[in-house]
Amino acid sequence: MRLKVLIAEENSILRKKFSEIINEHAKLHVFDQVASIEKLRDAVKEADYDVVVVGNSVAGGTSIEAIEAVLKIKGLPILYAPLINPNSNITEYPKILDLGFIETVQILTNLNYKNMEILKLPRLIAIKCTILAKLNMKRFAFQYELYLNNEFKQIFVKRSDNRKAKDIAPDLSRRKIARKIKSDKGTFTSRDVIVIGASTGGPKTLIDLISQFPASFPPVLVVQHMPQGFISSFAERLNRKSKMKVKMAETGDLITKGNIYVAQGGYHMEIYLDADKNALIQITDGPTVNFVKPSVDVTLFSAARVWGRGVISVILTGMGHDGSQGTKTIKKLGGKCIAQSAVDSVIYGMNKSVIEAGLADKVLRIDEIAVELAMMLGFKVSE
Repeated sequence: MRLKVLIAEENSILRKKFSEIINEHAKLHVFDQVASIEKLRDAVKEADYDVVVVGNSVAGGTSIEAIEAVLKIKGLPILYAPLINPNSNITEYPKILDLGFIETVQILTNLNYKNMEILKLPRLIAIKCTILAKLNMKRFAFQYELYLNNEFKQIFVKRSDNRKAKDIAPDLSRRKIARKIKSDKGTFTSRDVIVIGASTGGPKTLIDLISQFPASFPPVLVVQHMPQGFISSFAERLNRKSKMKVKMAETGDLITKGNIYVAQGGYHMEIYLDADKNALIQITDGPTVNFVKPSVDVTLFSAARVWGRGVISVILTGMGHDGSQGTKTIKKLGGKCIAQSAVDSVIYGMNKSVIEAGLADKVLRIDEIAVELAMMLGFKVSE
């Protein structure tokens, strides 16, 4: 039986295009299409859907308000597919995207609604729909409790009455971390760098991880699959939670310890050496790799050329296998890899690919990774 998809998009041409690309997939069927938040509420109440696609615009409110309207009724997997103009202003990062069962796919365009007929939608939309539709929603009952009000919580509890302990992802915000980083000084060198790759479930996971890093950590390069307009405000949010300095990466940034650089949406992040052998960031606009841009692999390949065995690859939750080939190169050069465990991953995909390929030196829960990194870099940790 094909998975049932509900589309919410105000523009009829764009609705049709979403429907066409989704129905082309053998496992998906667009069961209904709505143009307004009011109709969206009615549809969610009246039928059971496997996944909801929320487009660029929904009558009666914003797309984010449409997502919230769904969640007030049912906890359903949602794919958010906004149109992003490369020349548009930076958009505030919607905190609701921290929920691991809400994924985004970026649709870059310079077109207005009158020209939608010539817009080509990425096939990644259908691929992400199939993965989201298969999520075990029991895993999200308590993991994002801080972001859900009591009404949301009750819905998830009702949907998870028969849940088993192993089905529920840990609430890391409440877990007491047994081991902690004790010192601010490590024994790492200028050739040590951390590259972190994440996709679905990554935003909240990155906050949990990066907030544990001491201010004196070596440079950290973060590749999070996220639409272009949200990265700057997301980096600002990470900065507020971090002891290190966090910024959206820009061409010419000097890569130094104590700093975290977040790849821009819609562009690759690479590294090069200047005439004085300083490592600098270069933002490039090449083709997508593994269906995505930025790609973790692109950054890892580039980091391998500059730092070689000094690179530690950290692969977190996410769809697909981005990061596996780059990690393979890092390992060949003598570098290391830490992969997030399946037990607390929203999507066991990117990390699964490096684990099954035998590339991970350590497979750890997210609350264990920072301490392991610290030990690799010569920091003292508590017993």
